[in-house]
Amino acid sequence: MYASNGVLLAWTAGNTLACSEYTLKALDIDPTRRIICFTSLSIITFAMLLHGTALKWGLRLQNFLGMFKLLVLSIIIITGFLALTGHIQIQPQPHNFQNMFEGTKFDASSLCICLYNILWSFVGFSNVNYALSEVKNPKRTLRIAGPLSVGIVTVLYLLTNIAYFAGASKEEITGSGRLVAALLFRNVYGHRAERVLSAFVALSALGNILAVVVSFKNWAVKGFFLGVNYGLRIVLLTHHWLVYGFV
Repeated sequence: MYASNGVLLAWTAGNTLACSEYTLKALDIDPTRRIICFTSLSIITFAMLLHGTALKWGLRLQNFLGMFKLLVLSIIIITGFLALTGHIQIQPQPHNFQNMFEGTKFDASSLCICLYNILWSFVGFSNVNYALSEVKNPKRTLRIAGPLSVGIVTVLYLLTNIAYFAGASKEEITGSGRLVAALLFRNVYGHRAERVLSAFVALSALGNILAVVVSFKNWAVKGFFLGVNYGLRIVLLTHHWLVYGFV
């Protein structure tokens, strides 16, 4: 039952849509619903084929993109703080740190939605639990890597959100959907920089998709079967691809 949850649900859908939208933004293509769906399906197909046929290369690319994501976050944070300290002028000034909570809601429903959305910033850490049998000295590694990784993510995402508010108005942020990082760079550096950063964020999202796919493979195989082989990996990933395509 526990493994069937991962097999039957398309976990990667949200991140694949974000990757698709940022990819289209980088290519300066109008993101119609049909184009977004086609691009998303192409991205998840690439991830499935890579991990299904060349797992070692998939893991190498996944690890590289994970480090690359830290670089992208650092660029966003530095940009936001340059705007916040006045080294980069933005017109008009967003003034988000004056009357910060004006127009916001404070009720149980809003708090639950906020907590649910924030949870997805940290949920990736649980993926390591699906591959603990492949980790050297898992007890010691998890005891050190767990608090360290969650702490780093907390600091980086907190600073990233401050950077967003330093470079864009509340109205722009709420109206940007998943493209808030691109919005920041457009306001600070212009349209060309917006496209470059969109490509960077798309690559970062691809790294997350690859991580989810490989953790799904471990979870599904170890939940239903004993051992992993090439054919079984292809079958399970194909099944997940079909579920995702339907969703």
